[in-house]
Amino acid sequence: MNSTPLQRSTLRLAITLCSVTFPLLLLGGIVHPTGSSLACPDWPTCYGSLFPEHLAAIDTQLRIEHTHRVIAFIVGLLALALALSLSIAWRGPGIDIRRIRRLGWVAALLVLFQGILGGATVLLGLSPIVSSFHFTVSMLFFLTGLALCHALIDLVRGKPSRPPPPVDSSRLQKWGFILTLVVYAQMILGAFVRHTGAGYACGETIPLCLGHFWPAHWPGQLQMVHRLLGVGLFIATLRIAQIAISAVRPSLLTRLSLSLPILCLCQLTIGSITVISRIGLIEVTIHLAVGIMMLAISYTIYNRSKSSTVAIAPTTQTAVNSPSALPEAI
Repeated sequence: MNSTPLQRSTLRLAITLCSVTFPLLLLGGIVHPTGSSLACPDWPTCYGSLFPEHLAAIDTQLRIEHTHRVIAFIVGLLALALALSLSIAWRGPGIDIRRIRRLGWVAALLVLFQGILGGATVLLGLSPIVSSFHFTVSMLFFLTGLALCHALIDLVRGKPSRPPPPVDSSRLQKWGFILTLVVYAQMILGAFVRHTGAGYACGETIPLCLGHFWPAHWPGQLQMVHRLLGVGLFIATLRIAQIAISAVRPSLLTRLSLSLPILCLCQLTIGSITVISRIGLIEVTIHLAVGIMMLAISYTIYNRSKSSTVAIAPTTQTAVNSPSALPEAI
């Protein structure tokens, strides 16, 4: 379809939203290990001021927490602007993007809810449940932003017309959907491990926990579940890579699929280094960044394979019904 300048600006706004959300997530991951979570004892202000510059100049923890709040506020403004833009940019006969509009307002509400959870995290003194839920909503918001980007790209640029290859991409869609859920669950579990102090529950012992496959204390058990799920995730990425290798006409989807086991292997290695380094800040941040990348790639494979096709060698044909658990707009 022929897009207007306002519609193209809406797409750029969605891309900007995702681009700013990524460093915000990384900064949020830095707040806890640096002990900056309660550097501002009040909320939404910080020591009664929105910009306590005289304190931030001498207090690193305060600077980290305050910067996190400022970027979060910018992300909130971007989400609200995107929702409003979606409400006015596409109007006219034959134009129906009600699902995408609703998704835009969902993103705006999620970031508002996320801010409230951030305040509750401070006011409740770093409750592990609230802190983990705070992280859970942040990743859901990130996924919603990705969904909006993909939907708007299709609207603004249009879907390329290509001759259909021999076999559809239903298997990539299925495994992209599965991996999105598993990576998301693994990241939530990792957040709970971090906020409950279970990250170092097994000391520096790998792959066992203090010499046991299943330790007696619950923090160690939680750590082992996180490790075992990571191994299971690696096996799942090998499966989607196997499907991609069978493609007789490589595409972006196949290249993304092949990148997942490499990233997952890096993630397992970084996780081990994180334990050995006694939860070092750099290692934790890289661990989170790779996890976010895996989530984005898994979701992209799922989303793009819904409207694309990948040529698969005839010997590996398998028809799989496409999952419908995610909203159609996504």
